[in-house]
Amino acid sequence: RKQQAAGCQVHVVMQMLEVYNEKLNDLLAEAEPNAHSPNALKKAIKIHVHPELGVYLTGATEAPVKTAEECIKTIEYGNTMKVVHATAMNAQSSRGHTICKLNVV
Repeated sequence: RKQQAAGCQVHVVMQMLEVYNEKLNDLLAEAEPNAHSPNALKKAIKIHVHPELGVYLTGATEAPVKTAEECIKTIEYGNTMKVVHATAMNAQSSRGHTICKLNVV
């Protein structure tokens, strides 16, 4: 907010991804309209390796956020899109890894 008060423009976007079964799922993408489950996500995320830029992704949803509350709501939504299965120890176990990225420009 200090930067905005000084006349700077600050843009914050958020990405939330899940690594599950060696595949990337976009947790912020909208599900297919005819999908049988909320985890049937439509966007394909591609991993690129560049000699100068390093590893980066294309195709992931970037959700604009303006406040901490919007960040929390976005994370809560992404958490509902995770792949979960019951295990002997936990009825709602997430078997993947979640990556949450904030990009401030």
